[in-house]
Amino acid sequence: MAKKVAAKESVAAPRQKPSALVDTRVVYCGDNLEQLAKLPAACIDLIYIDPPFNSNRNYKVFWGESGMNRLALFLCVLCIFCYGCSTYQPPTQPTESEKAMQELDASVKSEMERLRPENIAAEAKRRRDDYVNAHPELQQQTRDDILSGKFRIGMTAEQVQASCGKPPHGVNSTVTAYGKFEQWVYDSNYLYFENGILISFQKFQQ
Repeated sequence: MAKKVAAKESVAAPRQKPSALVDTRVVYCGDNLEQLAKLPAACIDLIYIDPPFNSNRNYKVFWGESGMNRLALFLCVLCIFCYGCSTYQPPTQPTESEKAMQELDASVKSEMERLRPENIAAEAKRRRDDYVNAHPELQQQTRDDILSGKFRIGMTAEQVQASCGKPPHGVNSTVTAYGKFEQWVYDSNYLYFENGILISFQKFQQ
């Protein structure tokens, strides 16, 4: 005769007891040091972190971006699934460090965009066109040289700068009893000015 096997009663897993020190039903978003400073002492049993850090990757989790909204929604759903809570604390204003990082990121992107070859060429063309249009009294040879990005002995310092741009490697100045002498250093050219007039130049060859 078969023995009767008593059916085991299913026992539900004990629900996690909420903390008496901190509200565990809330997802706190913000700078970790600022948020931790607001919590009472000895209220955390475990901290989980996920390296690597400082990888310079953009995960779109800055304030105000769609990535942050997706992250917040994921954390909120995870919290509801694990703890049955439905409270979500939205992020506040960005911290000073986050503002500084956003401004630095925008500045770097702007400079990288400006230094693209096609943008440099377009900026040089605008500079030359604007100068020639503003000086209709220029001789035809000087106009053509400026529009072509060339320099010629006898040009003024202003005309050379309109044609070639500011010297990327600086200006060396010497003042004597006879006047002011300048050396403009470009990538492969050294231009010499006397009292604002180009009097000679030297090409550097390796």
